[in-house]
Amino acid sequence: MDGWINYKERCELLGSWTQSILIHTMAPRIRIAVIGAGIGGLVFAVALHKLSQNVEVDVYESAAQFTEIGAGIGISGRVWEILQWLDLAEGLRPYAHIFGLPIRYRKADQAEGIDISTTLSNSFITFRRTDVQGVLCKNLPPSVRVHFLKRFTSYTRLDTGAIKIHYTDGTTATCDCLVGCDGIRSTVRTTMLNTLAIDMQQAGQQEEAAMLLSRANPIWTGTLLYRSLVPWAAFAREFPGHRALTDSMLYMGKNKHLIVYPVGNGDEAKLNVGAAIGNPHLEGTKYGGPWVAPAAKDEILEQFSHFEPAVKAIIERMEDISLWALHVAPPLPTHVHDRVALVGDAAHAMTPFQGAGAGQAIEDAYILASMLAHPMVTLETLPLALQVYDEIRRPFAQDIQKKSRESGLLIQFNTPDFAKYTVNESAAGGIGADVVEEIGKRQRELSEWSDNTSLIDDVERAKGLLDERMASFVNV
Repeated sequence: MDGWINYKERCELLGSWTQSILIHTMAPRIRIAVIGAGIGGLVFAVALHKLSQNVEVDVYESAAQFTEIGAGIGISGRVWEILQWLDLAEGLRPYAHIFGLPIRYRKADQAEGIDISTTLSNSFITFRRTDVQGVLCKNLPPSVRVHFLKRFTSYTRLDTGAIKIHYTDGTTATCDCLVGCDGIRSTVRTTMLNTLAIDMQQAGQQEEAAMLLSRANPIWTGTLLYRSLVPWAAFAREFPGHRALTDSMLYMGKNKHLIVYPVGNGDEAKLNVGAAIGNPHLEGTKYGGPWVAPAAKDEILEQFSHFEPAVKAIIERMEDISLWALHVAPPLPTHVHDRVALVGDAAHAMTPFQGAGAGQAIEDAYILASMLAHPMVTLETLPLALQVYDEIRRPFAQDIQKKSRESGLLIQFNTPDFAKYTVNESAAGGIGADVVEEIGKRQRELSEWSDNTSLIDDVERAKGLLDERMASFVNV
């Protein structure tokens, strides 16, 4: 109970709970199992511990230790608020490369590029993923138990309402609530959708069940993304006036773009580079190779051979390059079922073109933790909390998923208004400065949510909705 009152004092702006609700904090502790120890799973565990003393949390990770795939991560002002509420901001601040650094756009697939006057996200903060994960690990309380080398295979529902979890090593565990934070290839998602489909079929909803199952697997976007880190100091010595040293840059072109921004500090400072090749006509087709694989620098140079020298300079210094086939999760009609919930990429894996994937996982984690921390959440009312989480978070996250897709098409001149231009026409200057400016304006519109909204409103709506559901439940 003390933990809840302390949270109220720290987050008074997020709304208050009535005294009549607080008296129910003596309910039996709820056992929560988190599958996946990535950023979403760790933020959820930290948040739940801070918001409630009435839960037990076990985190199950398939790897042998904490590890993060990917290099850079961008945090918007909206997400930074959450990290402040959780007392994580000060721990992260030393690893933040620059606060308030905007992203600058430039059409670069021609001999002399064109700057766009519009900039994006004045509060975009960049980190290395490993640094963020390290701070989260340091803030995990002893009450959160982490189990490594536990690869989830499935779960079954017990007659008691509890959930039995199965692992590849033959062991099992039992929980009251299962939270899937296991990424785009989520096995929790597959199991949950299969379970829900069986329930639908038994209820005579054959078409709905078939539609649900058709969305269980990720789909290829048609885009390939080359990722790499470039040592900042060495690049600065060789190209002392390069704009990537002082600005986060997005170099646009027909069917291609390259984004570069700084991560880390001091001797660890790097330039995070992502070079994307878009093939919109392949969206939804099956990708034949591995989703992540090593790549050679020469193939990127060939793809970007018509880009201006500033872009080629970055590519020539890329090291340890990996090639990612960008997949997304199809929009689902729900992110919860019974006592199971999906978080982050497991629920709504999206393209990285709004820099929002990790942030949306953090938002999911905080809202879900807030709902489960409600003092009247018991084993009986647990599904009500999960339903409110789904109603508040799913529409928002899926909207950002759509915006990210449009952003990717936009910065590669592949939206319907600009799809008529060919690669050669664009390289020859056929897409003029006025057209480029219009793209910049639309990109700004697509990204306004990041800095002009706050999660406070969503938290208040969720709490109010859950209060109403709880009151109705008690009165039945």
